Amino acid sequence: MRLSEVHAAESVAYLNRSLARLQDIWEEIGIPDEQRVQRTNAVHKHTKSLLDKIIEEEKSLKNKLLKSIEACRKELANLCDELQLPPFEVDLNEYVFATGCRASSG
Repeated sequence: MRLSEVHAAESVAYLNRSLARLQDIWEEIGIPDEQRVQRTNAVHKHTKSLLDKIIEEEKSLKNKLLKSIEACRKELANLCDELQLPPFEVDLNEYVFATGCRASSG
């Protein structure tokens, strides 16, 4: 199992424990069921919003990486042409995504 999968499972477990703790607190102070539903909905809304924001940021990072890879490929092709060398082929997508390296076009 990948470490990221372990962290994901731990995050889900933590969220479940936190929701149970909230339920216990609400029970102890006598929060009515209707308000518990409202509060649980607020927790859900905030959690979903945060995760959606993180997902969008990661998608943006992926798109930047893909654009950078394409720019590097074009630069490599231009250099091969200028140096009168045969085209150099490398699967930059596989390399970048497999190693976690960040390609930079700047």
